[in-house]
Amino acid sequence: MTTGSAVHDLKTLILSFHPIIAIETVEEERAANLVKHVAAELNMPVFDWTITQGLIKLPGTQSMHGTTEPLGVVRHIEDLTVKGVFHLKDFAQHLKHAEKNFRKAIAMAESMAPAVLWIDELEKAMSGGTGESRDGGVGRRLFGAFLTWLQEKTHPVFVVATANDLFNMPPELLRKGRFDEIFFVDLPTDAERRTIFRIHLKLRKQSPDDFDIDRLCTESEGFSGAEIEQAVIASLYRALHQKQPLDTELILEELEETVPLSVSRHEDIKRLREMARGRFVNVN
Repeated sequence: MTTGSAVHDLKTLILSFHPIIAIETVEEERAANLVKHVAAELNMPVFDWTITQGLIKLPGTQSMHGTTEPLGVVRHIEDLTVKGVFHLKDFAQHLKHAEKNFRKAIAMAESMAPAVLWIDELEKAMSGGTGESRDGGVGRRLFGAFLTWLQEKTHPVFVVATANDLFNMPPELLRKGRFDEIFFVDLPTDAERRTIFRIHLKLRKQSPDDFDIDRLCTESEGFSGAEIEQAVIASLYRALHQKQPLDTELILEELEETVPLSVSRHEDIKRLREMARGRFVNVN
């Protein structure tokens, strides 16, 4: 049971609009129960965060998209329009690790030069680089250090980065001199989907000639390469479960049950295509 004084103190801190309240304890479960108890008394929703699951609104099991990384959860909290109580386990420690690891990656690339530094989903680290933030300035420090390094680096390190969302990226990161060129990779064409199917079937010890590739290509219009790969993998599991060889029909069943991003995020993809038109180099 939580003590009356602990409940009162925590409730007072929350109502005083303290942005961050740190609880040091060896009884993590008891501390979590205290937070939930106070939130219930204040009639506020409770959000639980861990590095493995991301941010979850309790009661619930589905994590919110893009919240497993510390900077991602900070940006998500800033966008919320409701008041709530957030239980962020070991958050400060993971936030420090994010900054330390980013700087370590740059130092390692320079020590191995000439080298190629590949940064996946750059927007997750850099979209908080400007404006107000509640991450203790980590996002701004990372952004500033990265911009300076791109502009002034002397080591032969070729930087390649991917991004799924450019709309929240600071414009100064995209100008010439930081990145020499920006390419737009659209969803795969018919010919590319045929090649993708053949590649992933061969990787799973399947002969592409045993499948109706043209039909698979037609039914997978709007699918990304990753979604096609997952359809092949899932249909293999289905074949094992049904104790039969993998065939075209099983893959078609999996495609039919899959809602691709081109459907579920149709507006976002349309907006990205419009933004890329005339601005970026189209590689399709």
